[in-house]
Amino acid sequence: MALLHYPPLGPDAPAGEPGEVLGRLARAGVEVAAYGHLHGEDHRWAPRGTIGGVVLRFVAADFTVFTPRPIWTSKQGPVDEPG
Repeated sequence: MALLHYPPLGPDAPAGEPGEVLGRLARAGVEVAAYGHLHGEDHRWAPRGTIGGVVLRFVAADFTVFTPRPIWTSKQGPVDEPG
């Protein structure tokens, strides 16, 4: 698991493609990357789902209404994002 401040997609990444940062995470064996940084109306731009083999979890505090979200369990691995 990787915890990042910024979304792991950069300007080098076409939409839906992993790009350099996410590619490095995938090569390092990271299964889940949790990140924030995007606030307010920018929530709509937050990449989610699985890209490049890494599950992306958007966990900005204002997006989650300051409610902790499960990301990983030792028994099942990545936890599905709440609907």
